[in-house]
Amino acid sequence: MPIFGTDRHEEEGVPQEAVSFRLKMMDYGGFIISLAEHNGNYTAVFKNLIDWLSVQDGNVWQEKPVLLLSTSPGQRGAITVLGIAENYFPHIGAQVTGSFSLGNYFENFSDEKGITNPDKLAELKERVAELEAAVSGV
Repeated sequence: MPIFGTDRHEEEGVPQEAVSFRLKMMDYGGFIISLAEHNGNYTAVFKNLIDWLSVQDGNVWQEKPVLLLSTSPGQRGAITVLGIAENYFPHIGAQVTGSFSLGNYFENFSDEKGITNPDKLAELKERVAELEAAVSGV
């Protein structure tokens, strides 16, 4: 997807990839968004997608339930970007049902078993159940 810029948007309009992505989002009742943290914020690629979606309709997440996830090798588990999303996403149409951060990724996750910390696994299952309830309207 091309890098967003107001001049590009005015001259070329919205790229078909962004239009198609937004239309595909309409097929889903909710979203699980796993955020990578770069210098305490969204990745440039993710921010670019949000920019292209928001110029089509400021209601990016379409008033749908959203569960936010993050992880990192460090103890904080990318909670800075998670906090940014928790505060900002409701302004662009997200009904944030919860968030989950897995700090110390290499100590708490294995390729074979998934999340190995039982407390963190239980917390994630609870957040997913909350999202499922919101999607189904329970």
